[in-house]
Amino acid sequence: MDGQKATRLMLGLAPDGPRLSTEEIQELCRKADERFAALTEEDQIFSLLAGKISGAYGLSDFDSKITKEEIAEYTLKIQMGPKFAERVLKDPITRKKLGLEPN
Repeated sequence: MDGQKATRLMLGLAPDGPRLSTEEIQELCRKADERFAALTEEDQIFSLLAGKISGAYGLSDFDSKITKEEIAEYTLKIQMGPKFAERVLKDPITRKKLGLEPN
């Protein structure tokens, strides 16, 4: 994956869109930083966790074998502990924040 595609994915853009100039990337990053700063501390944590889950799922060579749910469970257990992972995966609101399907 080239740097442009990786940057576009990190900014939530389609990976195969038109190439971005440095100024466009800087502006998108600035806007993303502003949106992130406006989130509550809890939503910032969930945003970071959602990014890790999506990144791991998107980079997995085993997409057909490992579900996003399994990656989420593994990531949450490693990052936050098993009790937190269990609680979060049962809650429909936090599942939505993490980009997971409803139960």
